[in-house]
Amino acid sequence: MKRTKGVVQVLPGAARSGSPREFSIVMIWDSLESLKAFVGEDYESPHIDPAEAELVEARSIKHYDLVEL
Repeated sequence: MKRTKGVVQVLPGAARSGSPREFSIVMIWDSLESLKAFVGEDYESPHIDPAEAELVEARSIKHYDLVEL
């Protein structure tokens, strides 16, 4: 994912002992247009690569805007 056009940063979150089958990935994109170019106009729905479908029990997605601190 790091080499995907438009991706600025990828931050993986490992599973914790209380939820060993859950993890997260935060992806920072340079623009909403880049994200749409990668996943299409339906960027609000989680996408599962067909090659990974049997490995994924469930997937959710949330989008946020970055703020400067």
